[in-house]
Amino acid sequence: MDKFKLTNYIFFGILSIVVFVVLAQFSQIYSDDLKNLMLKASMFAPIAYIGITILSIVVAPLGSGFLVPLAANSFGPFITAIYSITGWFIGSIIAFYLAREYGHGKLQQLNICKKIKDLEVHSSKLHLYFVIILLRTAMPVDIMSYALGLFSSISYKTFIWTTIVGISPFAFLFSYASVLPIWTQVVVSLFSVSVFLYAVYFIKTYKPKL
Repeated sequence: MDKFKLTNYIFFGILSIVVFVVLAQFSQIYSDDLKNLMLKASMFAPIAYIGITILSIVVAPLGSGFLVPLAANSFGPFITAIYSITGWFIGSIIAFYLAREYGHGKLQQLNICKKIKDLEVHSSKLHLYFVIILLRTAMPVDIMSYALGLFSSISYKTFIWTTIVGISPFAFLFSYASVLPIWTQVVVSLFSVSVFLYAVYFIKTYKPKL
């Protein structure tokens, strides 16, 4: 992997950890205020949260991950995970559909898209599914959804189950970490960044067996 790019990935990984921990600690301090605000907002609060997570996938690169700590200390971690999975899943389906039906030219030159094409041609289905789940877990949901829709021939059924399996673990991990002590948040963040860096390394170094 290019040294300069690796440095950038590590920098943004550390930045992501700091932002998550700071937001989680802030949300814990003002947890009561956040809960009261959610009660006043009534049903509009979850609808707004799910709507934002959907838009964060479809309108790339708008991200909503920074809202997870705030939501977890407002709705509770389990409900937040469910809301997050729901929003990311619906957004992923829309992005996949748009890419498959209408194309999304901006992604054509991304390295990940080329790797997906190579994987589908030169790998077994089991290997392909494993890699999709890995990338689903580690890579931005919007990019993966558009890339799979544009460059793979996987069915909607396969896309649905790999998406659910891929996005669910970290939805629960980050939701629960947001309400736990700071050391838990750091460990979960480090693990997430490590998985991301591994996925980036895989994309950069993967060479199909011809």
